[in-house]
Amino acid sequence: MKTLDREHVRSVVNTIFSQLLHTTPIDVIKSWGISKMYATQIVKNVNGEDFTMAALVMQVNGFQFQGKVYIVLDEGSDYYRIYGEKDGTTKEYHHDIAFYELGDVLE
Repeated sequence: MKTLDREHVRSVVNTIFSQLLHTTPIDVIKSWGISKMYATQIVKNVNGEDFTMAALVMQVNGFQFQGKVYIVLDEGSDYYRIYGEKDGTTKEYHHDIAFYELGDVLE
């Protein structure tokens, strides 16, 4: 497994968080019931190949989803991917999300 540099992960997650805050009203973000938020790296299979990616992880308690949400910047395409983890199972919910669509897709 490839490991990303800690500073790189921090920088990418700061970008994700900044773009989320600038494109989504704060009352919408608050409605997700976020109890925990942190930066990490995850390995996911994209188009048949494993990639290590920086991710913003949020523990949410929303109306439609309760569990962990992973927001990942696919640096190869400059689009976002959203994964959800519930009961130990991770599933990709959306991919090829432009930064200005991020809040709407999460909502």
